[in-house]
Amino acid sequence: MTIERAGELISASDPVFVGVVSDGAGSASHAGLGARQVCDSVCSVISRQLSRSQRQNIAVRFDHEFGCLLVDGVQQDLARLAVQTGCLFADLAATMLVCVATATASFFTQCGDGVIVVRDPGSREFEWVVWPEHRGAINETTFVTSPDWPREFAWVERAGVADVALLTDGMQHLALRLAAREVYQPFFSGLFSSIRAASVETVPALSGQLERHLNSDRVNARTNDDKTLVLASFMDSLPSESAPDFR
Repeated sequence: MTIERAGELISASDPVFVGVVSDGAGSASHAGLGARQVCDSVCSVISRQLSRSQRQNIAVRFDHEFGCLLVDGVQQDLARLAVQTGCLFADLAATMLVCVATATASFFTQCGDGVIVVRDPGSREFEWVVWPEHRGAINETTFVTSPDWPREFAWVERAGVADVALLTDGMQHLALRLAAREVYQPFFSGLFSSIRAASVETVPALSGQLERHLNSDRVNARTNDDKTLVLASFMDSLPSESAPDFR
């Protein structure tokens, strides 16, 4: 089961996009519950940090240390959930992909497979942030509940991004050229062109169209896994040759 959570929070001065995607392990008996808890825990920890920043008028540094604290907080919540439900900690196994982004700075952290893709301001090319991690077989990965998570844990700090996408591993065959370790550009350019052309009123219809496409026979023929896709665009960060949209 795949759960995603995305939204916008406000720090001391800047709008901040926070996106979280978690994919429960297929072999875990309470995977969906674990994935939901991962998303809830991440949003709670980041929200507290941003609220503290606003109250004290200080900058929040989303660095490797914060990424480790984030995983620690998620694991503590999962451990409590395991006790409450009477299951094993490993029964809640799930991946974790996180993006915290403003127009000027961004932070990404990832534990497990799936992929985060971004486009920088002024660029027309999309690129992956962390290449999907696998252990051994293609369907083996490291979950946030794994004892060896620090060895596979990834974090990246960048300048601001124009577009960002978070995807679970069920989307990888559609969005990536795996053999070349490249992003499949047409997949994302088409999606984000539609987003930038949309209005507040037409976004629900656009989401419905995307959902129907991802559940179509044509797409399902290329992947038999759950598919989660979170998209966000800073509307005033288009390439210079395009007319900015300040909606």
